[in-house]
Amino acid sequence: SFLTLFQIAFEFLIPTFMGYIIQIVNSPSRQSLLNDILLYSLFILLSSFASIIVNLINSWIASRASTNALAKVRSNLHKKVLSLSLNEINNFGVESLVTRTTEDIRIVGSITTVLLHDLFHAPLLVLGALTFLIIEGCHYQLVLVIVIAVVVLITSIMIGAIFVLPRFRIIEQQMDDVNRFDEKM
Repeated sequence: SFLTLFQIAFEFLIPTFMGYIIQIVNSPSRQSLLNDILLYSLFILLSSFASIIVNLINSWIASRASTNALAKVRSNLHKKVLSLSLNEINNFGVESLVTRTTEDIRIVGSITTVLLHDLFHAPLLVLGALTFLIIEGCHYQLVLVIVIAVVVLITSIMIGAIFVLPRFRIIEQQMDDVNRFDEKM
């Protein structure tokens, strides 16, 4: 949402104000030193609070959008499960159907919420950082930022493929076992 732009702007104001404080401390003339430091410190606090408030609003919007989108998915899945014959239900397993209609929908909802929030925030934050670096004229730091971003992206994908997917399958099986045990009770 457009509020993400405000959140990123507030986040970029913090290091800018901190740079002003460093310049004040390192300046040879120390006139009104404490007042200027306190003023920029107040700006940092205000920027932090504004960023937090906008972040909360963005998270709420992403959560609502995810909930509304998944309500239809949940309804359609429920109708589909109700339309299954007894033979199909036995083939799938009742515990597996319960897991798929509850836990899997919840997981998809959580992922959707995170994606809606981070899908806008992360790229805009990178663009803002690159713009900030270009304005400041830091050519070598720009290369370093790009290399670090690529390494983090590749590492995240590898970790996800290696560790997360097998664990997800194990958890699904455990949820099926719990539902099977609950059904027998």
